[in-house]
Amino acid sequence: MTTSCGTDKPETVQKKEEKPIQNKDKDAGIYGYESGMVETHFGDTKNKEILYFDKWGTLSAKYTYTENRNTGEVNLSSIEIIKNATTYMIDPVAKTGLKMENPFGQNDIGDAKEVLGFQEERKVKMLGSQLSGTEILIGKKCDVYKDNAEEMAQTTYIHKGLILKTIINMDGDEIISEATDIQFNIKIPADKFEIPKGIIF
Repeated sequence: MTTSCGTDKPETVQKKEEKPIQNKDKDAGIYGYESGMVETHFGDTKNKEILYFDKWGTLSAKYTYTENRNTGEVNLSSIEIIKNATTYMIDPVAKTGLKMENPFGQNDIGDAKEVLGFQEERKVKMLGSQLSGTEILIGKKCDVYKDNAEEMAQTTYIHKGLILKTIINMDGDEIISEATDIQFNIKIPADKFEIPKGIIF
């Protein structure tokens, strides 16, 4: 497992949440917390995704780990880092990456808040999901969005802009991804957001 990018979560993330911090312009944050970590697991596999974010989500890094079903090993398979108005999509195995600039600006999204703020909620609404109620997951109140698609119905649980659970129903079979560890308003080490050395863009 690659650790040069700060991927070893237990050594780097504080377990105790700090006191809530107010965002003077609440709608300008991609997420409703200044910083945090969300670890999500997928179905009955060992596949997982760890999201780290700071500056209300305008600085983020998403590490995806994939299980080898033959050996049972879980390895880092992709990294997505967003910083300084640029998205870096990285393959740590092939050591290659793609770089895309965000036209809306850097850390302070300002007038772009209607596009970027709480964007996960905006996405599910655009795809036809409607708010059906609320539910508590891992001690956090989530808005529950559902769609009525016949072939692939989806239920999404969102807490302050962060997806904590998704259920996709395909022909009667459920595919579930769910957050198993969440920590908010904590100190995230700067190395989580660093581009790995040797990546060719």
